[in-house]
Amino acid sequence: MAQGVMSGRPPEVMQQILESQMNRCREELKKADHFGKLGDIEAARRRFDRVRATVKDTRLPADYLNELKESIRQIEITGLKKLTDQLLERANDCARVDDIAGRAAACKEAREHVARIAALGAGPDFREVTERKIEIAMMTSSAQAAAAPKSIASAPRAAFSTPDKAAVKREQRRFKRFTNPPLVVDVDGKRFKTLNWSIGGMALVGWPPEWDSKTRIDITFGAEGDDARFSEPGQFLRVFGEGRNASLQFESVHSQALKLVQRLAGLGRAPQE
Repeated sequence: MAQGVMSGRPPEVMQQILESQMNRCREELKKADHFGKLGDIEAARRRFDRVRATVKDTRLPADYLNELKESIRQIEITGLKKLTDQLLERANDCARVDDIAGRAAACKEAREHVARIAALGAGPDFREVTERKIEIAMMTSSAQAAAAPKSIASAPRAAFSTPDKAAVKREQRRFKRFTNPPLVVDVDGKRFKTLNWSIGGMALVGWPPEWDSKTRIDITFGAEGDDARFSEPGQFLRVFGEGRNASLQFESVHSQALKLVQRLAGLGRAPQE
């Protein structure tokens, strides 16, 4: 009301002006949200600037200004998360063709965005997941993985029941395979040693013929000579070789094997291919 008197305009006119400005802000935020969901954070921020310019010299209600601030915060978090995921996809693409510089640049930018997301008040889960994805990207390599699907989840589930499917074979070769140190692995009360292993799965020696019908299994494992043990659900894929070696795949791309790799590196026993 006071604003209407001070401006010399009738309160009704002032109310119409305020509603028009509020609607304009909402439209800009709607567009910002669209760009945020695409990961185009710069385009979203340009819309934020337009909103700020609109309200700069306007006496909008305090609760509405708070609503705008919260919307901007949430949209920026959404946009940065999407952009971070896109950068990690780029890092994996670079890793698959051994573009080390490209992978490092994408991971560095992703970490910068994660720091901003944390500063905006997002929970710690996204940081933890992102760090694991970065670790996976740093361990993914070689031209033979260039044709692999971008995520384990993208492989057809039917491939798990058909051991000779090429899609499964490509997934198994997506990560570096380690032979040293070998792992000691427990499955359903029976102990095995590994032929090789990676953060995506492992090959066990001496799979029992009566277990060929198994599908989902629980795997407990640790490095030979180390007391630390890790557990992870997985899939039995197939048997190969004269020693009845079994190919197993972890259900999650963020497997506990990644923690094992980090532990071994800290102990000066970095896994070797």
